[in-house]
Amino acid sequence: MTPSLAWLSALIAGFFSVHGPYVLLRVMRYGVNLELFKLRSRVHTVLDRFIQQAQRVPDKPFVIYEGSVHTYRDIERRSNRLAHVFLEDLLFKYDLIKYDMVNDEPVKDQHGFCQTVKKGETGLLLSKVSALSPFFGYAGSKQLTERKLMRNVFVKGDAYFNTGDLMAEDQEGFISFRDRVGDTFRWKGENVATTEVTETLGLVEFIQEVNVYGVEIKGHEGRAGMAAMIIRPGFSFDGSKLFEHVMRDLPAYARPLFIRLQEEMEMTSTFKQHKFQLVQSGFNPSSISDLLYVLDHQQQSYIPLTDCIYHSILAGERKL
Repeated sequence: MTPSLAWLSALIAGFFSVHGPYVLLRVMRYGVNLELFKLRSRVHTVLDRFIQQAQRVPDKPFVIYEGSVHTYRDIERRSNRLAHVFLEDLLFKYDLIKYDMVNDEPVKDQHGFCQTVKKGETGLLLSKVSALSPFFGYAGSKQLTERKLMRNVFVKGDAYFNTGDLMAEDQEGFISFRDRVGDTFRWKGENVATTEVTETLGLVEFIQEVNVYGVEIKGHEGRAGMAAMIIRPGFSFDGSKLFEHVMRDLPAYARPLFIRLQEEMEMTSTFKQHKFQLVQSGFNPSSISDLLYVLDHQQQSYIPLTDCIYHSILAGERKL
């Protein structure tokens, strides 16, 4: 059941009303009754009727004002812009800051403050913490709560909630998702925590070290899981055993689709595993000298990733 914008706007107005809880209760009761009534009948509100018309005949004249003709599309676009300004300026004040993917950290100026990106550029999404949009944190974990906050972002003493999402804002002010940063990536609508996948894979007896990250696949939203690993001395890679392990201990969206065998792991200056170059190199067997494997449900194993399989993935012929 999708709530009507009519009573949602009334709910927002009630929030700022001096009558407080009484008005909110009345509005909520009205909203629930309205939605139940809509489910039982074909009668719609005026706003619902306008939305139907805007979708069906967007270029049909809606109103003539001072000699100018305004279509349904014109009115809808203006109302969307108004709603965007209301949400951004009053309820959700956000900023997109420059982010260094190589060093996995925000880009700062000579004074130690973050820098905002230009329209169309990708940046890290931060939400300003204020009395109107507070961040109450995680129950029982002050340390975890503090890790989600960034302080002294633009000026001394400010605080922002770090979403961990890389976003881009278009010329009309609407933002869209690009990627996740740090130790998470998104696949099949879920956030994959690389640390959890790494810990799970680390329990396999022949794996000495593993680095989990996400790679882009043409035609798919988000990034598919991939794990670069070093095989323990005296052992060999066992695709069937690894398949059995991930199928048993990891949810479908978190299972690595690709495996990359390496002789050694590249580390950053702060002794963190380097993910950026691995992410950039992808999973093309023609351009990677390391042995690559792909998850295969029919054979119930990780099998060698050949050029033929690679191109079938890009063509959308192989189910992922």
